[in-house]
Amino acid sequence: GSIEPIQIDDEFKEIINEPFMAKHLHIALQHTSKEMLKIMNRRNKVLSDLELFEFLRDNGYALGTDFIVGHPGETDKLWKEAVENLHKFPLTHVHAFTYSKRDGTPSATMKDIVRGDIAKERYNELVSIIDDKNYQFRKNNKTTLEVLIESEKNGKYVGLDQHFNQIEVNSTADLVGDWIFIDDYEARQDKNVAEFK
Repeated sequence: GSIEPIQIDDEFKEIINEPFMAKHLHIALQHTSKEMLKIMNRRNKVLSDLELFEFLRDNGYALGTDFIVGHPGETDKLWKEAVENLHKFPLTHVHAFTYSKRDGTPSATMKDIVRGDIAKERYNELVSIIDDKNYQFRKNNKTTLEVLIESEKNGKYVGLDQHFNQIEVNSTADLVGDWIFIDDYEARQDKNVAEFK
């Protein structure tokens, strides 16, 4: 599920290192430009969001977010600011959306519409930045992967680790439905790959 930054209060922070917590949180930012957050009527603030994300990263978390590109009012200048801020955020996953008009919402009556081709370019830039951040996170990870194997596909076992990253495992054992622990793996651009005996 997705939570808001404001929901991670002091009480929540007290449990983040409990063993029952998966090391991945999906926190809805929607944007990383201060002005765009105002335009989108969001309560969160870029600097406090960044501070929160850095705190969670320092506690071993992979971090995902929702992000809308092409919202009315997203000028080239504001997009550039958003990208600069994105590079600062320790993000590893993104649910990226291109703005689409919904009648009856405040955004539907706004001017300064972003052209579709520009919104698509921004979407692709956003996804590329986060894909690279995810790859770097996986390459630099020093912790054992705790993996739940969910399925078998073409003779390979596929699962998700505690950071919500996909891993493909070669094994002669039937692993579907099992929790396994992986210390040695190869980080590829799109996923991790490992052997399990």
